[in-house]
Amino acid sequence: MSNDSYEIAAEALSLAEARRGSLRGILFSLKGKSGGNWKSVYALAHETQRFLEVLEAAIEECTAVLELCKGLRERNLWWLVRVLCYDATIGSGRKKVRSRKGSIARIVSKNASVLLDAIEAQHGGQWHNRNELLGNGDDAKGLPRYARVNLIKGTRERALSIYREEGYEVAVDEHIPNLLIFPRGTDLHGHETVERGEVILQDKSSCMAAEAISPRPNWLVLDACAAPGNKTTHLASILSSKGSTRRPCVLAVDRDEKRFQTLKDRVRNAGAEDLVQCTRTDFLSIDPAKKPFCDVRAIVLDPSCSGSGLLNRVSVSKSSDQEHVKRLDKLARVQKLLLKHALSFPNVVVVSYSTCSIHKEENEMVVASVLGDDVVVSGSWGLSRALPQWKNRGLEHTFDESQMCIRTDPGLDNTNGFFLAKFERAQPTPGRVLAMAEESKCTAAKQPERSIVKPQPKQAKASSRRKRRAKSWKRGIRP
Repeated sequence: MSNDSYEIAAEALSLAEARRGSLRGILFSLKGKSGGNWKSVYALAHETQRFLEVLEAAIEECTAVLELCKGLRERNLWWLVRVLCYDATIGSGRKKVRSRKGSIARIVSKNASVLLDAIEAQHGGQWHNRNELLGNGDDAKGLPRYARVNLIKGTRERALSIYREEGYEVAVDEHIPNLLIFPRGTDLHGHETVERGEVILQDKSSCMAAEAISPRPNWLVLDACAAPGNKTTHLASILSSKGSTRRPCVLAVDRDEKRFQTLKDRVRNAGAEDLVQCTRTDFLSIDPAKKPFCDVRAIVLDPSCSGSGLLNRVSVSKSSDQEHVKRLDKLARVQKLLLKHALSFPNVVVVSYSTCSIHKEENEMVVASVLGDDVVVSGSWGLSRALPQWKNRGLEHTFDESQMCIRTDPGLDNTNGFFLAKFERAQPTPGRVLAMAEESKCTAAKQPERSIVKPQPKQAKASSRRKRRAKSWKRGIRP
């Protein structure tokens, strides 16, 4: 396909429809292909998706365009019609569509007035602001624009100062310390802070995994399904702000070639190349006993899911209930395998499992199933109350500990639908005890004002005290 903005936007929408990723992630993977037109491609794809229901209703009233769609077999071309219809009516590209070659553009351009009349008829006459076309429901309300301050390159105070001086309305999120909130519709994509990587555009729900893990200084953390990389750079930002001297302090793995390239690009833009080691591999193929993975202390696992919680997820044709159940079952089987594997790493003490799904089959039921696994039980794993201050918890009556988990609801929480469970070891493993000793050395070395006491002959008694204290830990590790 060419580097034509309309065609690339249509390709992105088609890939999103086929569940190849989120629309935003796919657009970033196509950035190189778009050349200097990327911002135009980004806007075309997102706005076409946002006004899709309006466009669909208008096409139903326009016989020529409707017949054109019925004759198209390729989904890319089907989406191309929608993109062109958007720009010829709601967008500002009517002249551009008219000058474009090809039968599809010619038919859309010729019927642009018919489409506009249909849109106006839907909404009781002329409209002055395109957002009026979305009505007054939850979709019209939408979500705020969230932007996370990247502490590797900047500070929250500096970012707030820049935005307020430029007249932006901005606030600080009450749950995520370095997350900024802007009104819905605020466009920061071309802003200098985003271009320089000082601020990263990231939904609030996506920030919760790293926040729940709350990695300690000098921990080695693994992002198991890392692409496109926002959670990876968030982990690196947190560890950097805590003064971590470990290099790398984050291991990021992903198996998909295109998404892996996006991961590397985002790590580079965030200034985290010395903090993050990116590896293209399947997480399930990793041997937890081998270096450097045997040193991992925490894992963030956000596997592929249905994406049913994402408001910007492109809608697909309705499938039968049986097909829907089969698809969820297939996803859940893989999710359980990935979670069990994460809980098998010898020195890991905390794992976050998250999805952007609203379905209990991918969330509470996966967690409940894995908690009952013999290997997981023998590993002394249990649930810890994730983000205790968060009010919206897991679905009741799914399993006994569902209230340990969290959920987000777009209508209640002003963020995409999300689920998170936090696993912690109740007792340290032998390997963990050694790791604790090494960490103690690192901590002492970083704090010269404290004298380092040499071991005394009665060290055996101290060791016994440590063993008794270890047995008393009921949940979580506090080195």
